[in-house]
Amino acid sequence: MKKAGLFLAAMLIGLAACGTPEKKDGSHSGGGSPAVVEEQGVEMKIAEDGGKPKLVITNNTEKMVTAGMHYKLEKKKDGGWEHVNSDMMFMEKAFVIKPGKSFDQEIELKKDEGEYQVSKEVFLGEGEKVKLVLSLK
Repeated sequence: MKKAGLFLAAMLIGLAACGTPEKKDGSHSGGGSPAVVEEQGVEMKIAEDGGKPKLVITNNTEKMVTAGMHYKLEKKKDGGWEHVNSDMMFMEKAFVIKPGKSFDQEIELKKDEGEYQVSKEVFLGEGEKVKLVLSLK
């Protein structure tokens, strides 16, 4: 009976998250559904796999997308954005995402209460820089 109750609770939470409308800034009004942002055909969202958050970059263009491992986590403070993962070290390696494919990258999202954003720069085709900024509310 306890398992059935947990299953029912999980289903209700999942269904509630499905109806969360996305705002223009890429965030959601609710907290249960992952936000998605898309710039110039390159999409970024956060997914959880076994409790570990991952950035998922999807190439919806006909060009190659190139990116590194670096990402920035920022917290809104005094009307501006404060870099909160500046002490993290990243391996200098590039990955290429072919058209129609995705790349998953595990990230650290240790955060207190407040408004956050994750940003990542990628390069489209012959080096056109695209900045993806995902609001986490």
